[in-house]
Amino acid sequence: MQNQRTQQSKPFSLSPPSMGLKVLFTAVALLLPILLQVFGNAWVRIADFALLYVLLALGLNIVVGYGGSWIWGTLHFLLLVLTCTPF
Repeated sequence: MQNQRTQQSKPFSLSPPSMGLKVLFTAVALLLPILLQVFGNAWVRIADFALLYVLLALGLNIVVGYGGSWIWGTLHFLLLVLTCTPF
């Protein structure tokens, strides 16, 4: 019985993306506003705002995710900035 428990699969988890996928996503994100200029400035603004919100969400995920809560995440982020900043 115990052997069956150890061989059960883990709960659903995502594996980290490969380096090629990261480079591809970054290239698409950087070229998207340039490619959308063909269709007009409104689409460029929409894409810019969408990419801005993606960056904000990633930053919030880093601050809250590594610290566990908003207060601890902000404290750790500020301590990291202060230790990396030359005086």
